[in-house]
Amino acid sequence: METTHKQKPLPTWIKLRLAAINFVSPSRLANNIVELPFGKILKLNAPANEVAAMEFVQANTTIPVPKSTCHSYLNVFHRLTNSTSSSPP
Repeated sequence: METTHKQKPLPTWIKLRLAAINFVSPSRLANNIVELPFGKILKLNAPANEVAAMEFVQANTTIPVPKSTCHSYLNVFHRLTNSTSSSPP
């Protein structure tokens, strides 16, 4: 299956946030899920085809899927997703 998502560089503010988290509390990055400000969630080391699978589900079903973008940083894919919770992270 051909992927339709565009790979983007990770925004600088997210790189800085990850560096700060890694400096203060490296164990917070161990589970590969990082809650960010502005209602964003970052999944580290996401499989490259994960966003494409989510786009496929969104296009071909009625299942609600949060908007995601695929980013590359240090030759690793990361998935940035809007939070689906009603309360801020």
